[in-house]
Amino acid sequence: STPANTTMPSRSTPGPVNNTSSTTAPTYSTPVPTYSTPAPTISTSTPTVSTPTPTYSTSTPTVSTPAPTNSTPTPTVSTPAPTVSAPTTTETLLEDTNFETGWEGWVDGGNDVRVSNFNQYCKSGQYCIRLRDNSGEKSSITKQFEGMDRYSKLKVDFDYYSRGMHDGNDFFLEINNGNGWLLAEDWITGTDFENNRFSEATVQILSADIYPSVPTFNPTIKLRFRCDAKDNDTRIYIDDITIWGYSY
Repeated sequence: STPANTTMPSRSTPGPVNNTSSTTAPTYSTPVPTYSTPAPTISTSTPTVSTPTPTYSTSTPTVSTPAPTNSTPTPTVSTPAPTVSAPTTTETLLEDTNFETGWEGWVDGGNDVRVSNFNQYCKSGQYCIRLRDNSGEKSSITKQFEGMDRYSKLKVDFDYYSRGMHDGNDFFLEINNGNGWLLAEDWITGTDFENNRFSEATVQILSADIYPSVPTFNPTIKLRFRCDAKDNDTRIYIDDITIWGYSY
């Protein structure tokens, strides 16, 4: 049975036309590609050379003058310690005697003094001075010195040997500065020396010790060695006298 109302499709087949097949070529619409190549734009711009105008900045120098400070510093006073210079001293040899040629300017006072050749009692050489007893000037030797007002000090060095001196016996060095004999130094047996041996002595004599107000000795002075012993058997032998003068 055929369902009702069913319409079959009609197929229309065209009949040939004059037996000539008319075939319509298909039209292909292929678009020609359009190449849009933009022309390069060459922008040749004139370079702008920008030469900056130099700027000269001449600035007025700023002078900064500090305001004066009315501050007066307290001056530092440095007082150096005083320099004490030692006084210049001139030393002059006035005497160098060993009695090898005799008295050598010394004056014997009398018969208790002589130049002795008992060289075992002389410190150097063959001769020395022998003093004995206690006969005052007769037991002494003296020498005078000139031009002594140039000196403020004397130094006397000598060697001596004692024989037979008793304890307490002594001998002296004296000075006469124009007003009589004054003791410069004395040497006592048993205190300052012993018998039968050599001894050395040094004496310094200052003009101020004689006259405190006078800075130098008088132009002429005398020095004297004197024995103050007991008898003729008490003896002192003196040798190698040197005397120095000092001026300041």
